[in-house]
Amino acid sequence: MTMIIFGAIVLVHVSGGLAEFMAKSGRLGLVDTEAAVQRADTIATLMRVQEPAERLVLLQQAKRIGMNFVLMHPRELAEKADADSTAVQFGWLIDSLFPQDSIIPQGARLAMLDLPTSARLAMVSGRSVMVFSVDPETELVATSLPTTIFTTDFVNPLSYYILAIVVLVSLFSVFSVRMITRPLDRMSRTLENTDAFLRHGDPVDEHGSAEIVRMAHALNDMQARIRTMLDARTRMLRSISHDLRTPLTRLRLRVERIGDPALRSSAVSDIDHINALIEETLDYLREGGRDNNRAERVDLPSLLQTICIDFADVGANIAYHGPDNVVARCSASEMTRAVSNLCDNALKFGTEVVVSLHRVADDIVIEVSDNGPGIPDHLYAKVVEPFFKTDTARSAGAKPGFGLGLAIVSEIVARNGGRFDLLDNTPHGLTARITLPAG
Repeated sequence: MTMIIFGAIVLVHVSGGLAEFMAKSGRLGLVDTEAAVQRADTIATLMRVQEPAERLVLLQQAKRIGMNFVLMHPRELAEKADADSTAVQFGWLIDSLFPQDSIIPQGARLAMLDLPTSARLAMVSGRSVMVFSVDPETELVATSLPTTIFTTDFVNPLSYYILAIVVLVSLFSVFSVRMITRPLDRMSRTLENTDAFLRHGDPVDEHGSAEIVRMAHALNDMQARIRTMLDARTRMLRSISHDLRTPLTRLRLRVERIGDPALRSSAVSDIDHINALIEETLDYLREGGRDNNRAERVDLPSLLQTICIDFADVGANIAYHGPDNVVARCSASEMTRAVSNLCDNALKFGTEVVVSLHRVADDIVIEVSDNGPGIPDHLYAKVVEPFFKTDTARSAGAKPGFGLGLAIVSEIVARNGGRFDLLDNTPHGLTARITLPAG
């Protein structure tokens, strides 16, 4: 910031000095207001010492050098003056706001001219004129005075101040955008999907001011450490799950040799349950380490009806409610897995399941509702976390798992750009809702 201020001072000084030099040399084509007023005052002084006949000759000579004057009687001038004109009122307003000694361009308003004591300003026929008193019966009206704001007086300290403000604001704006705003915006976009950033996202670009670079470096370091911990956890669970399969297979072979049918059936059921838990863990680990599948156009009614038919074939009381033609852009295999998990979870705790599909504004909504005991409202956010299990009545009568089913669904939906929610199903039960963008 210090460098910006120093650079702005140098830039203003150089550009302002150059503009002033070019204005004085006439290269900018600006009107010298002060010189014009002095010439008009000189003509008026000469008029006062001339005879009436010689004054006409003096007017002709002044016209040759580009200065137009008219001799008028005070009464005639009063009749032609526009006392209530907008320009006069504007001049009065400027005079009130900015006194004569204020630092503003003199060409910006007629009242700012450095007038001789014998002169005054007036408006005649809508244009500004300068009036000099020659004698009690004669007024000298100068009609060729510059009225534009772009005069030599415009290049003065005020223009330096305006230029300094513009330069400083412009430089600070560029600095803020390049060094602060743009890096923060880029960083926030990278971190919008926290799960993707931590698992397989690109590092944050370490570019910008020193503070932004340090923050980006800290985020990248955090990403690397979290990835290391996630990978270590995944490798550990995969190793444990894989290593358990071999002894479980040997145990199953030995159990099947038990002569007591009831004992054999109970032991085989426990082994199957352990295998199911291992499969659930491996499925979750596979989902967690999987990158986004290629999105495609999917006919959701056909997909959902196929899932319902598969569950109905094994005796489940499940039905589909919804339109026959809704297309979404997502991964068909992942969406099949997610909805199947929800249906399987609903059938564990309820006797009737309804899979519905409908559109809400620009979203496509898939709902899987059951008539089970439901889940308390305060646990909705918890049950989608990995390895979280409820101790409510919903778990009664069902074989407990590791609590990874809803976590897998949540990850699949997030990867496909959707949102996963749990809601009450009136009068009782649970509704699992998947919301996908229609686009």
